[in-house]
Amino acid sequence: PPSQATPADLPLPADDRVCTCAATHDVMGRHVLNCLKNNKKGAHDYIRDGLKTILPTILATAEYVLPTTKELPTEQTDMAPSYPDKKPFDVSFQPTPTLSATAPACPFGTVGIDVVIPSTPQLSPPSQPLRSS
Repeated sequence: PPSQATPADLPLPADDRVCTCAATHDVMGRHVLNCLKNNKKGAHDYIRDGLKTILPTILATAEYVLPTTKELPTEQTDMAPSYPDKKPFDVSFQPTPTLSATAPACPFGTVGIDVVIPSTPQLSPPSQPLRSS
């Protein structure tokens, strides 16, 4: 069989783009997630909005929500009684009690998801210099 290139063999493209903070982007893309001036809200909202539309199909297949559910609620208030104005979940749903005899039981009244985009870990530089094209 022909030899396949491994990730270590592939050349890294040169990237001289500059961030809004004036730093040059690194070839691994770590700066984008670590920069304090880079707002991740757009990516967060995109993921949240995708989840609210795709999860109903998955949850209906697992019999946790009705098949007629088209979207899940996002960022609802009144979820934590002591903090009525807080929005602890980006996407949430209330499992429908036993749709069928085979439906799995869920011990929770509400299930929520919080979308988080973490910074990348600060890694030490590689022992060998990265190749670029």
